[in-house]
Amino acid sequence: MPAADAALARLVAESEIRDALARYARGADRNDIALIRSAYHADATDSHGYFSGTIDGFVEWFRERHATVTQSMHFLGNCLVEFDGDESAFVETYCRAYQRLRDPAAPGTLQDLHVLCRYLDRFERREGRWAIAARTVVYETQDVRQVADDDPFPAGFAVQAHGPADPLYVQRHT
Repeated sequence: MPAADAALARLVAESEIRDALARYARGADRNDIALIRSAYHADATDSHGYFSGTIDGFVEWFRERHATVTQSMHFLGNCLVEFDGDESAFVETYCRAYQRLRDPAAPGTLQDLHVLCRYLDRFERREGRWAIAARTVVYETQDVRQVADDDPFPAGFAVQAHGPADPLYVQRHT
């Protein structure tokens, strides 16, 4: 393959890898399990700190963990893709996650959780599709604060929903 064709193929692969990372983040923030799954191969593994195992197990853990999450935002930062062949790459992605959770032990309050972490991902291209084969989340720091359970936005503001009622899904389907 000529050098220009190889360089173009790497750029396309990197774009597909970044797209998978963005799908994961959107899926986590909108509580969209199908979108989360689309970022992984069916036999992938995930080591997420509180959970370590198969993608099927991760999805079940995620459902339980996010049952009390009312808001979620993953901000992906630095992303370094290091190819170790035409079909695999090691990818390190910095992440800042913000979540608001209901605190069953303290009615009337919520917890704001801010986490700094990195995703260490083994991406593989199988049957023409780049997806996560193995993920390890490396935690840097976290901050948890109690906040009042009130709505800070005036009526009429478009406000996120941790599910299919989010304005993104509403606007895409109208």
